[in-house]
Amino acid sequence: MRQRLLLEEYGVDLQYINGEKNVVADALSRLPTEELFHFEEEDAFPLNMQLVAQKQLTDSYLQNALQQQSPIYVVAVRDSQKIYVHQQTDTVYVPASLRSAILECHHTTLLHPGTKRMQATVKENFYWPGIDAAVEALVRKCETCQKCKLTAV
Repeated sequence: MRQRLLLEEYGVDLQYINGEKNVVADALSRLPTEELFHFEEEDAFPLNMQLVAQKQLTDSYLQNALQQQSPIYVVAVRDSQKIYVHQQTDTVYVPASLRSAILECHHTTLLHPGTKRMQATVKENFYWPGIDAAVEALVRKCETCQKCKLTAV
């Protein structure tokens, strides 16, 4: 009771959800905690700026976009590498060959965050045409996300 009074100071609306309908809490309670925070060097993020710079040189979409009179991509230096970034958002353009690796890494590292949160997280640093649709497709295909999807209670 004391904790509830403390939380109510912050405007929290507490609602009871029947255990059968609270699949998110059930899924979280069954996570193997010993694996959650164990990172090895080979499990690191599958991308470095040298690889991005290399793949950008052979990406047909980017090369065509750079030929336009007013290109939307500009050169920037990241981790001592010259790479192309989106001019308005200053986010790294990701070549088609690296997109699925980035999405999979974010999706599993963030523990199946759902469409909106994953879109926001990926778009903080990366850009490519159709990024929202790619995230939606990945989440829609993920069995875990579909099982734990929040629905109206």
